[in-house]
Amino acid sequence: MAKKTHLGRALSKITLSLIGLLSLSVYSHAADANEFQFKAFQAEYKLKKIGMTLGTAKFSLQETAPDTWQYSSSIKPSGIARMFSKDTFAETSSVLFKLGQLTPIGYQYTRTGKKPEVANVSYDWSAKKATFTRNGKARVLNLQDNHQDRYSMVLALMQATAQGKQNMAYQVIDKSMKLRNYSRKGEAVIKTSLGNQNTIRIVQDGGRRQIHYWLSPELNYIPVRIEQFKEGKSQLKLTLKKLNWGK
Repeated sequence: MAKKTHLGRALSKITLSLIGLLSLSVYSHAADANEFQFKAFQAEYKLKKIGMTLGTAKFSLQETAPDTWQYSSSIKPSGIARMFSKDTFAETSSVLFKLGQLTPIGYQYTRTGKKPEVANVSYDWSAKKATFTRNGKARVLNLQDNHQDRYSMVLALMQATAQGKQNMAYQVIDKSMKLRNYSRKGEAVIKTSLGNQNTIRIVQDGGRRQIHYWLSPELNYIPVRIEQFKEGKSQLKLTLKKLNWGK
């Protein structure tokens, strides 16, 4: 029973501390920020916790209307992990990307299983307000110009990295409004199922937990690895397994 509880918690933490930070985006490389464009794709990642494979994370980015994109993900336990937890997780972020400006316009999170959970964010940019609703309870929060939701935040992060920025900061709703700071921490070659990838490492600064992103310029700054550390020890890791361009 202890193992069941432990792995169930681990899968839950994926969405609370990782999945929202694993957002993917694809840009054509260009000198001017206004020339960056999204490109539809589907990606699959292998999810591990301290060496044990917990499941598969699938992501897709699709254009739903002119200049409007929907980024969706789902995580399902697999293998031995299914013996301890059958919860599934899904997140969707809708964004407006126009003239190099990335603006979140909607966000939704769903967890199924013994402890179901639903959360969403709706925006009123004219009033600089966001309504965050979790399991039926709503709160209105003030927005700043550097705001992104938990998915669009990483889209903005990768765009900034492609532009060569060294330090980034975004206001993000994650249960409450938080300021997240990121910095560039060198380069590394990461081994994936698609071969070795030259990457730029971006680190979320501060706190007991840190998220590290290895972004591949050769794959238009898609993260080929995302890893969560707690007090310097690896907790969760996602590694790119498959990638397909287009719808």
